[in-house]
Amino acid sequence: MDVFIEYIVKKKKTAQDYLKAVGIVLACVIVWMLLLMFNRYLMGLGLFLIVGAGWGAWKLIQGINVEYEYILTNSEMDVDRIVAKMRRKRMLSMDFKTIELCARCDDPNFRHEFENTVSIAKTYDVRGGENQEYFVDYAAGESGKTRILFCPNEKMLESIKKMAPRTVHL
Repeated sequence: MDVFIEYIVKKKKTAQDYLKAVGIVLACVIVWMLLLMFNRYLMGLGLFLIVGAGWGAWKLIQGINVEYEYILTNSEMDVDRIVAKMRRKRMLSMDFKTIELCARCDDPNFRHEFENTVSIAKTYDVRGGENQEYFVDYAAGESGKTRILFCPNEKMLESIKKMAPRTVHL
Protein backbone atom coordinates (compact mmCIF):
# COMPACT_ATOMS: atom_id res chain seq x y z
CA MET A 1 0.00 0.00 0.00
CA ASP A 2 1.38 3.38 -1.01
CA VAL A 3 1.45 6.18 1.54
CA PHE A 4 1.40 9.88 0.70
CA ILE A 5 0.84 12.41 3.47
CA GLU A 6 1.53 16.15 3.46
CA TYR A 7 1.42 18.24 6.59
CA ILE A 8 2.27 21.94 6.99
CA VAL A 9 3.35 23.36 10.34
CA LYS A 10 3.48 27.13 10.74
CA LYS A 11 6.29 28.31 12.96
CA LYS A 12 4.99 30.38 15.85
CA LYS A 13 6.49 33.82 16.13
CA THR A 14 8.67 34.46 19.14
CA ALA A 15 9.47 37.71 20.90
CA GLN A 16 12.76 37.75 18.98
CA ASP A 17 10.83 37.69 15.67
CA TYR A 18 8.73 40.68 16.73
CA LEU A 19 11.87 42.55 17.84
CA LYS A 20 13.43 41.89 14.42
CA ALA A 21 10.37 43.36 12.70
CA VAL A 22 10.41 46.45 14.93
CA GLY A 23 14.14 46.89 14.30
CA ILE A 24 13.66 46.62 10.54
CA VAL A 25 10.90 49.23 10.59
CA LEU A 26 12.98 51.60 12.76
CA ALA A 27 15.99 51.18 10.48
CA CYS A 28 13.82 51.89 7.45
CA VAL A 29 12.40 55.05 9.05
CA ILE A 30 15.91 56.27 9.89
CA VAL A 31 17.06 55.63 6.32
CA TRP A 32 13.99 57.48 4.99
CA MET A 33 14.69 60.46 7.25
CA LEU A 34 18.34 60.59 6.20
CA LEU A 35 17.41 60.34 2.54
CA LEU A 36 14.82 63.10 2.89
CA MET A 37 17.37 65.33 4.64
CA PHE A 38 19.97 64.85 1.91
CA ASN A 39 17.53 64.63 -1.01
CA ARG A 40 18.69 67.93 -2.53
CA TYR A 41 22.22 66.50 -2.87
CA LEU A 42 20.99 63.22 -4.36
CA MET A 43 18.73 64.93 -6.91
CA GLY A 44 16.18 62.47 -8.33
CA LEU A 45 17.96 59.40 -6.95
CA GLY A 46 16.57 60.03 -3.46
CA LEU A 47 13.02 58.96 -4.40
CA PHE A 48 14.29 55.66 -5.80
CA LEU A 49 16.35 55.04 -2.67
CA ILE A 50 13.34 55.75 -0.42
CA VAL A 51 11.16 53.31 -2.37
CA GLY A 52 13.99 50.76 -2.38
CA ALA A 53 14.42 51.00 1.40
CA GLY A 54 10.68 50.47 1.91
CA TRP A 55 10.63 47.49 -0.45
CA GLY A 56 13.67 45.95 1.27
CA ALA A 57 12.09 46.36 4.71
CA TRP A 58 8.87 44.74 3.48
CA LYS A 59 10.82 41.73 2.08
CA LEU A 60 12.80 41.32 5.32
CA ILE A 61 9.63 41.41 7.44
CA GLN A 62 7.98 38.86 5.16
CA GLY A 63 10.97 36.57 5.67
CA ILE A 64 9.94 36.14 9.31
CA ASN A 65 6.86 34.12 8.26
CA VAL A 66 8.12 30.53 8.05
CA GLU A 67 6.28 27.24 7.52
CA TYR A 68 7.59 23.69 7.38
CA GLU A 69 6.02 21.08 5.13
CA TYR A 70 6.48 17.39 5.91
CA ILE A 71 5.95 15.14 2.89
CA LEU A 72 5.80 11.43 3.66
CA THR A 73 5.92 9.17 0.59
CA ASN A 74 6.02 5.49 1.54
CA SER A 75 9.05 5.41 3.89
CA GLU A 76 10.72 8.60 2.60
CA MET A 77 10.15 11.89 4.38
CA ASP A 78 11.08 15.24 2.87
CA VAL A 79 11.01 18.46 4.86
CA ASP A 80 10.67 21.78 3.02
CA ARG A 81 11.05 25.25 4.49
CA ILE A 82 8.56 27.74 3.05
CA VAL A 83 9.28 31.44 3.59
CA ALA A 84 6.46 33.97 3.18
CA LYS A 85 4.36 31.36 1.34
CA MET A 86 6.47 32.08 -1.75
CA ARG A 87 9.96 30.57 -1.48
CA ARG A 88 10.42 26.85 -0.90
CA LYS A 89 13.66 25.09 -0.09
CA ARG A 90 14.24 21.38 0.58
CA MET A 91 15.91 21.07 3.97
CA LEU A 92 16.32 17.33 4.24
CA SER A 93 15.26 13.93 2.98
CA MET A 94 15.39 10.76 5.01
CA ASP A 95 14.20 7.16 4.96
CA PHE A 96 12.36 5.94 8.05
CA LYS A 97 13.53 2.38 7.43
CA THR A 98 17.08 3.45 8.33
CA ILE A 99 16.43 5.50 11.48
CA GLU A 100 17.90 4.57 14.83
CA LEU A 101 15.22 6.05 17.08
CA CYS A 102 12.01 8.08 16.91
CA ALA A 103 10.30 9.10 20.16
CA ARG A 104 8.57 11.97 21.92
CA CYS A 105 10.86 14.63 23.30
CA ASP A 106 9.28 14.41 26.75
CA ASP A 107 9.14 10.60 26.98
CA PRO A 108 10.87 9.61 30.26
CA ASN A 109 12.04 6.26 28.78
CA PHE A 110 14.09 8.08 26.14
CA ARG A 111 15.10 11.17 28.12
CA HIS A 112 18.74 10.05 28.18
CA GLU A 113 18.88 9.65 24.38
CA PHE A 114 17.21 13.03 23.85
CA GLU A 115 19.59 14.85 26.18
CA ASN A 116 22.66 13.12 24.72
CA THR A 117 23.81 15.65 22.13
CA VAL A 118 27.49 14.65 22.10
CA SER A 119 27.07 12.14 19.25
CA ILE A 120 24.77 14.43 17.23
CA ALA A 121 26.61 16.13 14.36
CA LYS A 122 23.70 18.17 12.99
CA THR A 123 20.24 19.10 14.30
CA TYR A 124 17.28 20.27 12.22
CA ASP A 125 14.62 22.08 14.24
CA VAL A 126 11.51 22.04 12.05
CA ARG A 127 8.94 22.38 14.82
CA GLY A 128 6.07 24.78 14.83
CA GLY A 129 5.27 24.38 18.50
CA GLU A 130 1.67 23.27 17.94
CA ASN A 131 1.57 19.51 18.51
CA GLN A 132 3.49 16.98 20.52
CA GLU A 133 7.15 17.20 19.64
CA TYR A 134 9.13 14.19 18.45
CA PHE A 135 12.77 13.63 17.64
CA VAL A 136 14.37 11.32 15.12
CA ASP A 137 18.00 10.20 15.22
CA TYR A 138 19.55 8.66 12.15
CA ALA A 139 23.01 8.09 10.74
CA ALA A 140 23.63 10.32 7.72
CA GLY A 141 26.78 8.86 6.24
CA GLU A 142 30.25 10.00 7.26
CA SER A 143 29.08 13.17 9.00
CA GLY A 144 27.67 11.27 11.97
CA LYS A 145 24.22 11.24 13.51
CA THR A 146 21.58 13.72 12.49
CA ARG A 147 18.67 14.73 14.72
CA ILE A 148 15.35 16.06 13.51
CA LEU A 149 12.93 17.80 15.87
CA PHE A 150 9.45 17.86 14.31
CA CYS A 151 5.69 17.93 15.07
CA PRO A 152 3.85 15.35 12.94
CA ASN A 153 0.09 14.79 12.97
CA GLU A 154 -1.56 11.52 14.09
CA LYS A 155 -2.00 10.13 10.57
CA MET A 156 1.68 10.62 9.83
CA LEU A 157 2.68 9.02 13.14
CA GLU A 158 0.59 5.92 12.42
CA SER A 159 2.22 5.53 9.01
CA ILE A 160 5.71 6.01 10.43
CA LYS A 161 5.02 3.39 13.13
CA LYS A 162 3.99 0.86 10.46
CA MET A 163 7.22 1.44 8.53
CA ALA A 164 9.65 1.01 11.43
CA PRO A 165 7.82 -0.56 14.40
CA ARG A 166 11.01 -1.42 16.34
CA THR A 167 12.56 2.03 16.28
CA VAL A 168 9.45 4.24 16.49
CA HIS A 169 8.10 4.70 19.99
CA LEU A 170 4.90 6.71 20.21
